[in-house]
Amino acid sequence: MKILITNIYSYKNKGDATIVLSAINGLKNKYNNPDIVLSTDDLLDKEKYGDYKVIPSFNRLYQNKYKSDLINNIVNLLNSIKLIVIFRVEKSIFKLRIRTNPFLSTALKEKLIEYREADIIFAIGGGYLLTNSKLRILDRIIGRASLHITCLEFYFSKAYNKPLVLLHQSIGPFLVNEDTKQVVRYLRKADLIVVRENYSYTFLKKNGIVRTLLKPDLAFSFNMSGISYFSKPDVYSYNYRVGITARQCLKKLDQTKYENELAKFIKFFLEKKKEAVFYFMPQVIYSDRQDNDLVVAKRIYSIIGKQFQDRCFCLDIDFSPQDLKATIGDCNLFIGTRMHSNIFALSNFVKTIAIAYEYKTTGIMEMLGLQNYTTTAEELNANFLVETLEKIENDVNYKGRLREKITHAIEETWNFKLPLEG
Repeated sequence: MKILITNIYSYKNKGDATIVLSAINGLKNKYNNPDIVLSTDDLLDKEKYGDYKVIPSFNRLYQNKYKSDLINNIVNLLNSIKLIVIFRVEKSIFKLRIRTNPFLSTALKEKLIEYREADIIFAIGGGYLLTNSKLRILDRIIGRASLHITCLEFYFSKAYNKPLVLLHQSIGPFLVNEDTKQVVRYLRKADLIVVRENYSYTFLKKNGIVRTLLKPDLAFSFNMSGISYFSKPDVYSYNYRVGITARQCLKKLDQTKYENELAKFIKFFLEKKKEAVFYFMPQVIYSDRQDNDLVVAKRIYSIIGKQFQDRCFCLDIDFSPQDLKATIGDCNLFIGTRMHSNIFALSNFVKTIAIAYEYKTTGIMEMLGLQNYTTTAEELNANFLVETLEKIENDVNYKGRLREKITHAIEETWNFKLPLEG
C-alpha cells in the first residue's frame, strides 16, 4: 500500500506538524505497513516526521517572490492555467496507458509519478480552503488562482483515477460565491471528506456533497510524549503559570486593538494575582512566511509596562510538537489564539479561553461544550477575558465535563472506515 499525503504546510507550525504526525500514525493503524510519501510547502520538512520521502507541493514548485504584487498575480494565474492544462493532458495520457509526458520538467515529472504510483491520496487538514479577500480582476478569468493551485495539490489524484480523502478539514467561509463554486467543483469527486467542526459539515451538505463525516481534529489523537520546559532544573517554578499564544491574524488596526486588549488583561491579572506569571509560547516560528508568533509576543510584552515585565516571559524556543504540548499542559490557565495550542491545553485538562481567528476554533470549542469560553480575535476585549476567567474559576464541574469530552474526542477521531481499508 502506497500513500501520498498532500497539502502539508510546514513543521515550523507545530499545529500542522501535529496533524501530520497524527495522520501518519492513524494511517499506519488503518493500513498494513504503508509506504508513505509527504508533499509539503517546506522542503526542510525532510526527516522531521521520520524516514519518509518528501516532495514539493505545487505551491513550492511554483512559488514566486517578485516585489510587484501585479507581477505575482499574473505569474500565479499563468501557473494555475498551466497546472489545469497539465491535469487534463495527464488524465488523457493515463487513459491511453502512456507512462510519461516528455514535455514536463524533471521536478514536476517526479512529483506526478508519486500520484501515479500511490494507491490512495490523503489531503490533511488546515485552514487553506477559504478566502477572505475580494477576487482580483485577473482571477475572474478562470477563478482564484491560489485556490486552483491549492486544490490541484490533492485533486491530481483524479488524473490517475486514485481514491481521494480529505482528512479532518475546515472548509470555508468564502468571501464571494465564485470561490464557493470553484472549490465545490474540486470537492465533488472526493471519495470521502472528513471535517472537524459543524460549520464545514453544514457547508458541504448545503452544497450537495454527501460523502462527508464530522469528526474531532486529528490533534486529539496525538499521543507522543514530550518534555515540559518547566521540568528543566534551571527553570524557576512559579506557583501560578498562565500560558498564552498570540499571532498575526488581523488587519493593522484590528491587530493593534487585539494586542492592546491582551496586554490590558495581562496587566489586570498580574495586578490581581501576585503569584502569577505569563508565558508566551510560540506555536509557529516561520519567518520566511512572515508567520512568527514571537514577533507578536514581543510587541505585546513591550506595551505591558516595566512594572509587569519581570513576570512575563517570551519563550524563544523552537519547540517540538510533543514538547510544546507537555509545556502547555504544565500551565494553570491557558489563553490561546492558535487553535492547536488550545487543543494541547484542553487535552491536558487545563482550563482554557480560546480566541478564534477562523471558524475552526469556534466550532471545535462548541464540540467540547466550551463555546461560552470563546471569543473572536476581532471582538476580543479585556473585560471579556476578565469575566470569562471568573466563570472558569467558579465552574467546579469544568474539568469533569472536559475529561468526558476529550475521552470521546480521542475515541471518535479515527472511528470510521477509509477507502481500501481491509
